[in-house]
Amino acid sequence: VRPGDEVTPGLTARVQEGMAVSIQRGVNFFIIADGQEVAACMPPITVEEALARSGIVLGEADRLSLPPATPVWEGLRLSVIRVTTDTVTIERKITPPVSYVNDSNLDKGKQRVVNPGEPGILAQDYAVVYEDGKEVSRTPIGQRVVKPAVKKVIARGTRPVIYTKTVGRGQIIRYTDVLTMEATAYEPGPQSCGIYADGYTYTGKKATYGIAAVDPKVIPLGTKLYIEGYGFAAAEDIGSAIKGNRIDVCYDTVREALLWGRKKVKVYILAP
Repeated sequence: VRPGDEVTPGLTARVQEGMAVSIQRGVNFFIIADGQEVAACMPPITVEEALARSGIVLGEADRLSLPPATPVWEGLRLSVIRVTTDTVTIERKITPPVSYVNDSNLDKGKQRVVNPGEPGILAQDYAVVYEDGKEVSRTPIGQRVVKPAVKKVIARGTRPVIYTKTVGRGQIIRYTDVLTMEATAYEPGPQSCGIYADGYTYTGKKATYGIAAVDPKVIPLGTKLYIEGYGFAAAEDIGSAIKGNRIDVCYDTVREALLWGRKKVKVYILAP
């Protein structure tokens, strides 16, 4: 009988007439648990019983490399995987929202920080599963705002910036903006504008040289303009084809309108 063998009845029992003696030969195998590898020699009992004989207790979430009812065998390497869970909280910054306010004391196109704001703090909770001390999964289980973010406020200037420019015949214009637009020309009579043309603009003014048709979404009606190659004009008319960066300049004759044709021009928005 070798170490690890199991004799039934025990070795100390007296032999009797007709007795049957059973010997289960032990098998050599290893149990790997808690960072250690332990050699064991036992009869081919179940994994569950082998662990009990070795004094290894399983936790509720622990796993085995084999089903508990599996018999052990020679050369087996049985792994006990310790499974633990923990709650981990990670704090992250909350980017502050940004709001804008108009500032008439600030030049158009410029900005000023009124309130820099403050980042908030968001705590996110995770259920973390470890196997033998190593993280194997992380599941979000909730979050909460530890510190609300403070809004950042930025002032945007609305005060027009006035520029000056010398144009034809040495005239100096004062303007707040300049647009590059596609310009066409028209004559306010029926020949250019159709049989229902009455010679008056959309705003009710007489259409003549110095009147321009614009898209009111781009240039508000009533705006005073200086148009490169044309001269001074007022935005007093609209047109079905005048959308976006388009402008239509008025001439008193069809011939003048045709001579203008279609071209790219700079349109200066004059200062009040």
